[in-house]
Amino acid sequence: MATVEFFAPSVKLPDNFPYSSINFTNALACHAILSFDDEGVIRPADPDGAWNKERAEVTIKVLNLNYGDLLSARKALWEQCNRKINRVLNLMKELQDRRSATKQAQVEEILIDLRNMVSQTEPFSAVVATCVRSQGISWLNKAVVG
Repeated sequence: MATVEFFAPSVKLPDNFPYSSINFTNALACHAILSFDDEGVIRPADPDGAWNKERAEVTIKVLNLNYGDLLSARKALWEQCNRKINRVLNLMKELQDRRSATKQAQVEEILIDLRNMVSQTEPFSAVVATCVRSQGISWLNKAVVG
């Protein structure tokens, strides 16, 4: 039986698993091949790249990353992130019409919250980063994700 190392306990794979051993100790490398949607579903980040697509599909399957509770948690976090982003955008629009120190402080507070949510020490931080990037707003991406 092959072994998948994923930080703590190892996952035992069936004998007929096509790869002898996979080491997932580099979480950043995993994030580069995985992506999320607003429903919490995780899928290959590059569906056209054969090798990375295969790596992502194996990772998702072996680690059961689309398990119901994980989907629900990712979806809830995406929705929370989206609400914060929408609040920031609405406040920014209001600030264009009329400057307000209170509204500016609210924008800064929400951006700090979002930056904290993408910290590598936070659960599902890659979901938040993907949600922010999906907005297609460069200043927001730079302010939150970096």
